[in-house]
Amino acid sequence: MRTASRRGSARSAPRRWRNSGLVVVGKIGNDLRMDYTAVGDTTNLAARLQALAPPGSVLMSENTHRLVAGLFETRDIGLLEVKGKAQPVRAYEVLGERAVRGRIEAVAETGLTPLIGRTRELDALREAFAGVREGRGQVVFLVGEAGIGKSRLLYEFRHALGEEHRWMEGRCAAYGTATAFLPVVDALRRLYSIEDHDDESSAVAKVERSVAAAGPELAWTVPFLCLLLSLPARNPDVAALDAATRRSETFRALRAATLRATQTAPLVVVIEDLHWIDPASEEFLAFLADAVANMPALLICSHRPGYRHPFGDRSFHTRINLGALSEPQMTAMTGALLGTDKLPEELRELIAGKAEGNPFFVEEVTKSLLEEGVLQRVDGRIELGRVLADVIVPDRIHDVIMARIDRLPDDRKHALQVASVIGREFALRLLGQITEAGARAPELVDELRSLELIYEKTVHPELAYMFKHALTHDVAYSSILMQRRKSLHNTIGRAIEELYADRVAEHYETLAHHFSRAEEWERALHYHERAAEKSAEAYATHAVTEHCRQALAIADRLGTAVAPERRQQLEERLALACFYVSDFIASGEAFARAAELSGDAEVRALDLGNAAQSFTWGHAYDAAREAAALAVETARANGLTALAQIAHGHQVFLQLAVEVASRTRCRCSRRRRAFSSTPAARTRWRCSASG
Repeated sequence: MRTASRRGSARSAPRRWRNSGLVVVGKIGNDLRMDYTAVGDTTNLAARLQALAPPGSVLMSENTHRLVAGLFETRDIGLLEVKGKAQPVRAYEVLGERAVRGRIEAVAETGLTPLIGRTRELDALREAFAGVREGRGQVVFLVGEAGIGKSRLLYEFRHALGEEHRWMEGRCAAYGTATAFLPVVDALRRLYSIEDHDDESSAVAKVERSVAAAGPELAWTVPFLCLLLSLPARNPDVAALDAATRRSETFRALRAATLRATQTAPLVVVIEDLHWIDPASEEFLAFLADAVANMPALLICSHRPGYRHPFGDRSFHTRINLGALSEPQMTAMTGALLGTDKLPEELRELIAGKAEGNPFFVEEVTKSLLEEGVLQRVDGRIELGRVLADVIVPDRIHDVIMARIDRLPDDRKHALQVASVIGREFALRLLGQITEAGARAPELVDELRSLELIYEKTVHPELAYMFKHALTHDVAYSSILMQRRKSLHNTIGRAIEELYADRVAEHYETLAHHFSRAEEWERALHYHERAAEKSAEAYATHAVTEHCRQALAIADRLGTAVAPERRQQLEERLALACFYVSDFIASGEAFARAAELSGDAEVRALDLGNAAQSFTWGHAYDAAREAAALAVETARANGLTALAQIAHGHQVFLQLAVEVASRTRCRCSRRRRAFSSTPAARTRWRCSASG
């Protein structure tokens, strides 16, 4: 939906309209193939409003206004006579969009169910913030299964704080484990209000303005923050720094910006879905978590059970576990969803048995029963439209969600599936470009939103949506046939190239993902190479290894279509990255493969020497000895005297390493023999052996 302030001739100005409402779904087909279609006046009314809308304006029905009133500035234009309607219809003109809101905030406009069973957890967050107000920084880990209510709890906590704090948040993504600093970049983009449609100059200007407002002493951080956001640094000295120095300075810049933010008000930093975090972001958060103790800041990290954070165990750390709701709590939540506390006993038992204490499951099962007509509202009461014993409710939440998706009309189901291929978050502009719906995409998305399958993530200046839950996204994605998925990934990748051509570096990782899934191997290889290069510049070494390995796997698929020089460069980059993360054996193997691919004797000798060095550090002495000998042989055979001397130096280093290792083993062996020779030691040995 766009603002109604556009100007132009009456003849060319577009008319836009919105209507929302329930549709009656009828089944067409047989047991082998069952389709669904919608009848009713929801779409008819939308078309009538289009005809009545003044040129260049946006009209919406009363139903739609009720859903989005908190997101848009509107004007009541009164009752309109509409063809085909016995009574006049109230309509509203859209004047503009309100401030950006998150997905939970958007849902709150239409009414959230009361927060049930989370008093203790909310009190624990308040207690942590009380310590922050006193200058004692805190780190809180919010742990719970998918759908247990982590995001909802954070929403309630934020609103309980009022205006006495600053709030920054970033989100990890399932596809982002190889995208360096993804949640950090997400948080910075929100902080600086950088939108997808901004060009490089606009984005840089927003960073500069925000930093300048914080104080002139932070001006030095701008180039590092811009580089982190894949924007030009506009500083040749910073651009010339090596990757390691640039990374450490970026950490310092982020810490300085964070510290500065705490000087005006207590700061809350939220990182959601830590189980999907990339290694570079994880390292920065560990760095930040150490610094938090000395500043009035609260770092909250949410994740699912099973993720083990690297932040240690400190006195200022708190873990909050979100457990399952009790049966009375599930009953209370179901009653809140249905608007009554008088529920049939059979319904209570069914919800308790199927949802197993998960709030998201309670919500999905209840809505599924409503949509199927099993539950009916009669005079403020909930009655059973059918005997529950005759109703098949899926045992798994996956099947509950799939049943809801299958009941959608084909066009809405298709839009939801295409959105799932884009990712858990998607821009309406991108969805409209790649679906057959085209201009109808906003209407379809409105319907999906009214069904609470998706929510708005941002509404200004470009609509972006998010799946209500990761499970909803996963189920929608898995419902698409493999060949269709491949085609959609390809279409999405090319659309991103076109829509974001002026800032494509920000999307290298996303493009690599889509073209890999599309099996467009040449394009996928290209973007994995660019992503590896980008990660190396940010010293995000784990991401470098991931992209290099994926690129090399694709190169193997392409065979001779990939030049040996291209493979060699990837192997060298992989080898260096593996060395930096102390994976010395993998580093040596990659250097050795790079040497085999090189047609240049000098490069080959260098790679073999580096392989020897890596193998030595990894205590693979036989492999190191062989690589060093080959390096010497190659250098001498081609008259490369200096390289021959360097390779010989590797051999000397190797020999010293072997001797040190041998002496260490001898000392340990003598100590073991001395220990085992004492009577007490032999007694303990016999007891241990007999036990």
